[in-house]
Parts: sequence; structure tokens; C-alpha cells
Amino acid sequence: MTQERLDHKTFQSAGPSLIIRVLSQGTALLVGILMVRLLDPKDYGIWGILTVFWSVGLVFTWGGFGSALLQKKDVDRDDLDSVFYYNMFVAGLWAFLLFLGAGWLADFYHQPVLKPVIRLLLWAFPVAALGGVQHTLLGRKMRQDLSNLASFIGQIAAVPPALYIAWKGYGVWALAWQMLIAQGVSTITVFCFCHWLPRLNYSFQALRSLFRFGSNIMFASLIDNIFNNAYNIVIGKVFPIDTLGYFERGRQYSSLWPQSVQWTISSVLFAAFSKIQDDVPRLRNAVVESLKMSVFIVFFPSLLVAALAVPFVSLILSEKWLPLVPYFQVLTLGFVVYPLYHLNLQILKARGRSGVYLGLISLNKLFVVINILCTVWISVMAMVWGMVVVSLISLYFNTRYTKRVLGYGLRMQLWDSLPYLIYSLIASAAAYGLYLLLWPINHWLGLLAPMAAGCLVYLLLNVFFYSPAFDTAWRLAREQFQQWRNKKIADKTEPND
Repeated sequence: MTQERLDHKTFQSAGPSLIIRVLSQGTALLVGILMVRLLDPKDYGIWGILTVFWSVGLVFTWGGFGSALLQKKDVDRDDLDSVFYYNMFVAGLWAFLLFLGAGWLADFYHQPVLKPVIRLLLWAFPVAALGGVQHTLLGRKMRQDLSNLASFIGQIAAVPPALYIAWKGYGVWALAWQMLIAQGVSTITVFCFCHWLPRLNYSFQALRSLFRFGSNIMFASLIDNIFNNAYNIVIGKVFPIDTLGYFERGRQYSSLWPQSVQWTISSVLFAAFSKIQDDVPRLRNAVVESLKMSVFIVFFPSLLVAALAVPFVSLILSEKWLPLVPYFQVLTLGFVVYPLYHLNLQILKARGRSGVYLGLISLNKLFVVINILCTVWISVMAMVWGMVVVSLISLYFNTRYTKRVLGYGLRMQLWDSLPYLIYSLIASAAAYGLYLLLWPINHWLGLLAPMAAGCLVYLLLNVFFYSPAFDTAWRLAREQFQQWRNKKIADKTEPND
């Protein structure tokens, strides 16, 4: 496969996948807004505790063996069957442990509702494990768009019952049922997209061949999730539960777009990078282009919404949620580098350096612990500023391997990102200035007009200065439109049988 064909296929796969992901996150945002207006900060504080066990459980459920299957060049049926049954066993074990520990967790946080809600949510883990291999197979075929579509369909199916439960006043139960229904429908859908079914077969030898890479990725993901959620664990215990609700919503909104882009692009890039892992020049070119595209997509929307956080929260979420604004704005500074942080980690995974990957994740979590120990005695806002510092320090260490292998270190990555950061800051500043002028006149005008003006300024800056990422995105969009148009013409001119 040539460099041009690989790059084209990579971005073609990322394009539809990102569109579906945008639709999914847009729907999640809309539904989340409705849920936020129906629920209280306390409900989201309790949910912030539950998400710790949900995210850790997913690591056990899918583990690192999905990544091992993606990274391995040749995969046979024994590999797939063995990973499937391993995932099911671990998911069942984690669900059993949660069932036993639900009462203790409810007592620890002084929230009795945690016990029954945890025992409902634990059913989602074996359901998720059923579709793990199917998602991996779609990834190997670079069909992440279908994987994302399955998740999107599950998300849509869960909306009506979740809103009804929230409207009836059942609080955090609405969020738990939403998660369970979405996971169930998503698993059924991915079975329809990927017609693979396991055999009654299990091979310890096949699993052992994947274990070294997969176990390192699993432990790295486990460490990553536990320590990322350590903030929720500590805030939920030390501070009022409402404070955790504000923090959790602020972090969720600030990370929504960067993580969506990172998740979509990384899932495509890992498969693409793995195919050219031994061709250093091609891998370097792919990394450079991917970085530019990532920051082009991430920087501006994140900074724009942070600049307009006050009118957004006031009008969309209601004024009872205004205390989350400072958390949201500060955390945005940390999450804008999220795609860069993970892009460098994808290079390690693609080249099979899972040991280095585990080491970097562990180092990052050491910084997290230091941040918590130094700031928990001060305030939640001090902890939030520490999270930004941790993100920047971790980015530096993540780029050291990329510099050694590809000659593309932090300085060069920042230099390639700088134009998009400048364009984003200028456009966001223009939007903020317009907001200050229009907000006293009309609140809705003070939100919508600055958003439109900011987008226009960002677009014009990219066009005027010949942004490479914008040029690539525009070219691929035209090609996709032309292919769609040609297909429509061919369908119309095809003779009837």
C-alpha cells in the first residue's frame, strides 16, 4: 500500500467516523442539557462516583487485548475466540465484585442510593464484553465509522426512557438506565455490522501470544482510568457532593470535544500506524499530518466555548449551574493538548512498545497523585489548575520517544501547532468582545452572534494564511462529495432490469 493510498484511506476512514462521532456527541450534549435541567448537582455528584467504577470496569471488560488484536499483523480464529471468552470471564468477575462491594461503597460515601444503582449498572459489563471483539474487527478493517454508528444507535435508543425517568424525579437512576440501555442496543447493533460469532474454543497459547502487549496496555489503561478518576473519588469524599457535581460537569463539557476527536482519530491512526510501523519516514509523515489535522479540529471549538462559557451555561443549562464555569474554563486549557498527548502514545502502541507506554502512563499518574496531595487541602480550583500543569508536563515526556524514533519532538510539534492556536485565540477573542457588546442588549443574541462571528474569523484566517490542515480537509470533503455525486449519477443512468 503506497503512502498516498494509506493516507487517503486513513483520512477517509477518519472522516465518516468523526462525523458520526460529532453527531453522537452533539446528541449526547443535547440530551445532557435536558438531563441537567431535570436533575440536580447532587445527582451528578453521585454519578461522578459511579463513573469511576464504570470506566475501570470497561478496562477489565475489553482490557488491552483489543489493542493487541489491532497491533498484531496476522490474527486467526483462535486469537479472536480466546479474547472473547477472556473478556466475558473478566466482565463477569468485575460485576460480581461490584455486587459484593456495593453496600460498602454506599456507606463510605454516605449515599445509600449507590448500592441499588451499582447493582443495576453492573449488568452493563457482560453486555459490553459481548461486542468487544466485533468492535476490534471493525477497527482492523478501518471501519470505525460502523463501530461509532453502533454506539450512536445505542445512545439514541436510550434517550426516551432516560428522559422519562428523569422527568418522573428518579434522579441518578435516569443516568444509570441510560447507560445500560445504550450499551445493550450498541452491542446488538455491532453484531449486525460484524457477522463474527465465537466458536466453543479457547486457546491459552493464543492468549499468551497476545498477553505481553495486551497486558501492558490493559494495566496502562487501568492505571490511567483509576488515577484520572481519583479526582472524583477524593472530591466526593472530602467536599460536598454538589461540588463534585459541578466539577464533573465542568470536566465533562471541557473534555467532550477534545476526547471525541482523540478517540476517533486515534482509533483510525493506531490501525494505520501499525501497518507502517517499520517504515520510519512514512510513519513520521503520517504523524505530522495527523497532528496538524487534530489541532486544527480541536483548538478553536474548545477555546470558543470556554470564552463564551457564562452565556452558554446561563441560557442552556440554567443559572443553577453557573458554579461549574471556572472549572470548565480552566480545564479547557488542559484538554486542548489532549489529542497531542494521545497521538504520541499511539506511536508507541503501533510500534509494539507497550512497556514504554505503560511507563509513561505510570509517570503521568505519579504526577496526578502529587497534584492531589498538594492541592486537596487548598481547594478544588487549586486541584484543577494542578491538572493543567500535569497535562503539560506529561505531554513533554510523551514526546521524548517520538523525538528519538522519528525526530519529531515537542518543540517541532508545538511549532506546527502554533498557527492553529493563534488563529483560535484571535477568533475566540473576537467572539468574546462581541459577547460583551451584545449581551446587555439581548442574551440570545449575545451568545449566537459571537459564536457565528468566531467561526467566520477562524475560517477566514485559515483561508488567508493557507492552512495545510484546512486545505487537506477541504480537498477530502470535495472528493467525498464528488464520489457521492458520481454514485448518484451512476444509479440514475443504470438501466432497469
